[in-house]
Amino acid sequence: MPPTTLNQSHKDEEHAQYRNPQHLPTPEPESQNTLSGHQGQHVESQTPNTPPVPHERPTGGDSSVQSSLVPTIVVGNGSAQPSSNNIVVTGVEDNGNDNQGSTSPIEIDERTIEEAIRDLINEKHSEEGDGELTQIVLHRHDRLDEVCSFFDALNVEIREKCLKFDKEPKDYLIPSRQHHDALKFLGNYLNSLKPEELLQELPNIQNQCDMVKNQLSRVNLSHDLPPQWNIDVKEIMEYTRANIPAGDHSDIPDSDADDLDALESRTRKEQHQYSSCEVLSWWPKGTGTQTFVRYGDKSAPIYRIRAGSYEIYDKASVPRLWTTSSRGTAKKMITEAGEEDEVWKDTRSDVKRIIAVGWKVPDDDDSEIGALPFIKPERGAIYPQTKTMVLWKDGQTTLEGRSFIRRIANGAAFRGDEMIYQKAKELEAAYEKKNGPLQSSHKVKEEDESEYAGSDIDGSNVSDPESSSASSKDKVLRRDKSKRSHKHRASAKEEDIKKLERKLERLKSGKRVTHSTRQ
Repeated sequence: MPPTTLNQSHKDEEHAQYRNPQHLPTPEPESQNTLSGHQGQHVESQTPNTPPVPHERPTGGDSSVQSSLVPTIVVGNGSAQPSSNNIVVTGVEDNGNDNQGSTSPIEIDERTIEEAIRDLINEKHSEEGDGELTQIVLHRHDRLDEVCSFFDALNVEIREKCLKFDKEPKDYLIPSRQHHDALKFLGNYLNSLKPEELLQELPNIQNQCDMVKNQLSRVNLSHDLPPQWNIDVKEIMEYTRANIPAGDHSDIPDSDADDLDALESRTRKEQHQYSSCEVLSWWPKGTGTQTFVRYGDKSAPIYRIRAGSYEIYDKASVPRLWTTSSRGTAKKMITEAGEEDEVWKDTRSDVKRIIAVGWKVPDDDDSEIGALPFIKPERGAIYPQTKTMVLWKDGQTTLEGRSFIRRIANGAAFRGDEMIYQKAKELEAAYEKKNGPLQSSHKVKEEDESEYAGSDIDGSNVSDPESSSASSKDKVLRRDKSKRSHKHRASAKEEDIKKLERKLERLKSGKRVTHSTRQ
């Protein structure tokens, strides 16, 4: 319960009464306002709008009152169990009379200012409910000012929290117009469209909605606001499509508007079934993109880094990997011995385990020679792009580069390369045990089918005379395939030679070099 506050005029009037002996208050009965009579419960028996009268021994005249505060923990209705966040310390004026005294509760907040503001925001979130901002954009554009009013009122309470914790409010206030301006922009754009323009503007509407959602997501993240304080792009698009006039497709059949999306969806589904793959993340690379792909089910998966065009995926539904997504490269400032220094924010002690290892295979083709040789630890080796999926002790999962594993490994950085290879080797073995060797998802089986046309399962020719012409054709196909295979191996050997030459250039002259080429 918050402490009672007396204004100055009331206090002066009260003290004037005490200085006059004939206005001394009559002591109240012992059973009404004593802590012992109520088993430690703090009881207030004052009537509304009547200031509490402190108990004082009638020693007369101007005798001063020596009082001391005796702290007592009071929780709820007097329970002796302390609260997790708030402790109320009740000060009892001790004037020598055990049966008389007044209590003045003092609330001590054990939370940090960040925790207090977070609790305040969570309370507001439960009051507002989800989906309000989407409804304002679609149906209640006149309620835009309420968004500003909401954040203004929230900032008033944040200022009060900051004053209570002796913190500067400007470091914790939330920009009150960013949500308002973003919603106003999107709402004005949608309202400016005529019904007959909706079909043609669908791609642009999608882009504008994504832009606003990303903007609000950044605001929510930077101020620790609930992610639900945002728009629902899917709901807005469904509402827009529902308002497209029937038959407003000119010469295009009504169903054609969705045919391309449906075809792409079927292609994606078929692709997933064939290669058993899932794109987990993507990021820009040069003029294109790259993806982090999982092959196989979750019980025995392997991982690769592929070119963005290698696997079919939807950028809108697959998380993008930002430069700030990595925790392994984040740093923080510390002050030691009066000097500021920059240190790594997360260390080995923050990591629970490495979940996965994925790397880039040249030409995205690991069906011929396998993928493990490319990341086998060697002194001075140049490794392909590698990412590890790290599970942190706080439950978060991120993709980290090879340099982070090298940094947290005990011993030399080379130990980190060995850890990466060991984890990858274990994953590859588990996958092949369950699924067999990985086949490239874009590898067409027609050559294999042509090679064994007119042959038994074991590849031997059948005795049917009618198949003799087919057998001759098969021999040509097998010979062509053999040539392509030899050409591939020759290319691999040339690449090995180039790698060895580059390695020799890096080594100091005079050192003995041992190496082996791929057979």
